[in-house]
Amino acid sequence: ELDLRDRLQVATCVCKGWRFLKDVSHLWTSMRVAGSSSESSWRDRGSHDRVTVSNSGLTRLLDWVGAASLTELRLHTGDAALQPWTVTSTLSAVPAIKVLHLGGKKVNAAVMEATAKAAFAPTLREIHIGEDVAGSEARIL
Repeated sequence: ELDLRDRLQVATCVCKGWRFLKDVSHLWTSMRVAGSSSESSWRDRGSHDRVTVSNSGLTRLLDWVGAASLTELRLHTGDAALQPWTVTSTLSAVPAIKVLHLGGKKVNAAVMEATAKAAFAPTLREIHIGEDVAGSEARIL
């Protein structure tokens, strides 16, 4: 399976004929996102298993892939890149999350409250909280 970054690039950049891939929901069940304070594209930086986005970029990315199909979200806010309001609106837009990783300085009380009130909260299997979204400091199963 291709990394998230490669899947996005194939579905958006290769050719118009491949843009139908955005509608293949099983390609977009897991997403690893890191905040960036610039409006740079997800193609510009970062590792292949995550995309780097701004506040507005995260909203556009979720709209494009169809947030309803996501079952795993790894979200790192960066030092101050993704604001708490962006994170809380993201959490309200992803109803099927089963595994959630939250990290970064902007994961605050409002974000945790939004997590507890989110539509996915009753069926959440794992939540990881800490600086590293790949292997976090605190793990609640």
